[in-house]
Amino acid sequence: PVSRPWIWSNSLLVQSIIELFCDVSEGRVDTIVWKKGGKPLPQERDFCLSKNLRILNTPEGQKSDCGSYSCNVSNEISWQESSVNLTIA
Repeated sequence: PVSRPWIWSNSLLVQSIIELFCDVSEGRVDTIVWKKGGKPLPQERDFCLSKNLRILNTPEGQKSDCGSYSCNVSNEISWQESSVNLTIA
């Protein structure tokens, strides 16, 4: 089984690169899905995902990027999800 992921950010400043990280301590991760406010990431924003999908970033953080972000990790046995509330100053 995969463990519950933890999410953290490196920066919370307007006009800076905002990166959200999703990691698990145990289990093999086959799939990672990011959401904002429980919905797929907005298409109108320039969200980028790292090759392994564990890092979500946007080049210039805006107040509109504030909100709840979730990371769902899964494999053939189980899935887990965690959320973080992002506030940009």
